[in-house]
Amino acid sequence: MCHICDKVFTQVSNKRTHERNIHGVNLPSRPIQYKDDGRSTLVKCKECNEAYPTLNNYRHHLLVKHHIETHKTYHEFTSEKEFLAWKGSVEMDIGINYTTHAGSWKSSEGKKQIFYCRRSGEKSSTKTQDTSEKKCTEKSQGTCKLGLYCTSSMEVVKADGWIRVTFYTDHHDHELGFPNLVHMVLPKSEKDRIAGMIMQGIEHHKILERVWETSGRNRTSILEKDIENIIAACGLSVNQSRHSDDSTSVRLIAQDMKDAGELLYFKDQGQLDPQNTEIPSEEFVLAFMKEEQQLMFSEQLKNTDKLQVCMDSTHCISQYTGFQLTTLMTITDLHQGFPVAFLISSTVNTEIVKVFLDEIKDRMGVVQAQVFMSDDDPLFRNAWNATMGRKNICKHIHAVGNFLKNKSHPSKPKSPTEEIEMKQDIVCKEDSTRSQVEEQITEVKMKLPSLLSECDEMKDLDSVKALNNHLSNAYGIVHAGRTYPAQSNNLSVDTSTVLDPSNNNVVKQDRLHSTKKRKQKDEGRSLKKPNVRARQEIVESVAKSQSDISFPILSTGAICDEHNYW
Repeated sequence: MCHICDKVFTQVSNKRTHERNIHGVNLPSRPIQYKDDGRSTLVKCKECNEAYPTLNNYRHHLLVKHHIETHKTYHEFTSEKEFLAWKGSVEMDIGINYTTHAGSWKSSEGKKQIFYCRRSGEKSSTKTQDTSEKKCTEKSQGTCKLGLYCTSSMEVVKADGWIRVTFYTDHHDHELGFPNLVHMVLPKSEKDRIAGMIMQGIEHHKILERVWETSGRNRTSILEKDIENIIAACGLSVNQSRHSDDSTSVRLIAQDMKDAGELLYFKDQGQLDPQNTEIPSEEFVLAFMKEEQQLMFSEQLKNTDKLQVCMDSTHCISQYTGFQLTTLMTITDLHQGFPVAFLISSTVNTEIVKVFLDEIKDRMGVVQAQVFMSDDDPLFRNAWNATMGRKNICKHIHAVGNFLKNKSHPSKPKSPTEEIEMKQDIVCKEDSTRSQVEEQITEVKMKLPSLLSECDEMKDLDSVKALNNHLSNAYGIVHAGRTYPAQSNNLSVDTSTVLDPSNNNVVKQDRLHSTKKRKQKDEGRSLKKPNVRARQEIVESVAKSQSDISFPILSTGAICDEHNYW
């Protein structure tokens, strides 16, 4: 019976159609129905606890009653693979999975299917009908279900070879953040990508780094466990080698490539190739071209007017750090790089690269490239010119990275004003250095006479050397390394060897000489570093001998004579 006009109907669906068409009631509200296990079959509103049969009714209710709008975007795809790739990127970006609760069905628009937010719904019962024992242990992070439906979903319609998606982006009933990340499952596309890296033998920590760079959210807390789950689910083995011995495993792989016609050249370590004696026996070389690569390369060689070739080497991309990977790459019509051949070798030099290119030449013919790109190292260009011929190269382009690096330090001609300013800066620096030297000389002038006066009667060579070392370290006096005799009780100094402080070259040479002398051992032993009591010990150990002694002169940069130290 209609609650507005009291008209009686035999079926509830007819009554709803009457209310919607005659009375304009588009939001049927009815008591919540439950299944036998007590779970609700309707979409409940968290704000007012009303229930609705579909998410569209619920979103309309939020807009009309609570003024909460749910935004949506439209997308179109030409294939299922393209749609799944987009769906996986969205899930990785926001940290939420979208799953189906039922299969697809036919509608007026086409074949339709809905992907709900993974947090929507209620958790399944964990108890059996007969006993109270749980089927499985509760997860440590708890269930991913909210007990109600989230407003976000993807409505997918397939018709006329197109896949049209209406994406409701707003998550009304829960927030996005770390609590959702623990419930997220990696998309299939990401699992396949990780499985491929595992099969290539890439280490786990490098796989984690690559996934973190591409994923929109940081999933470091569970991603290591994801790798273990992928290995178990795909039946992969951590060790993908053909044999426990790496050398034997590589030989088996090379033999398989040879049988498939993909091997270009192979030389194991410890072997000498009689046809290529320029390659030492200790070098390892493996070059190959897969069937798909050869097919693509053959198609590009048909139009050599636009053929562009790139060569570069990489290393430290796996646990085998002693080997380098050299890639020969061409540019496709879509302006994307496509590798057409690989070279794995223990060393990359011109001889090995020439052998690599010779094998490509024997298989594909002379490659008449219009553009050749490489880095600043000339070995690739030299090997290419020696093999394919220099006349076939129209242009040689360095790598963009090296170009930008050199561009960041441009060398342009300086204007006369800039040259004058630069010369003025040099003169200022020289004047500053000269003034610093003069200040040091002035300081030494004030401190040195008192010390030298106490040593006028020194006759012990070791004591004089100790004093000289002490003055060099304590007052910055330069040790010239020359010896002169002492006469009577006064010190005699040859003024011809005195350094001129204005002569920077002499100062630099004297400092260099003193630095070398300090590094050498003096008479079979290192000079001891003087301490605070050095001067007192020197004075107490002065000998009373009247014989002449020779001692190193102290070059202070000041003029000395026999009677006046300064």
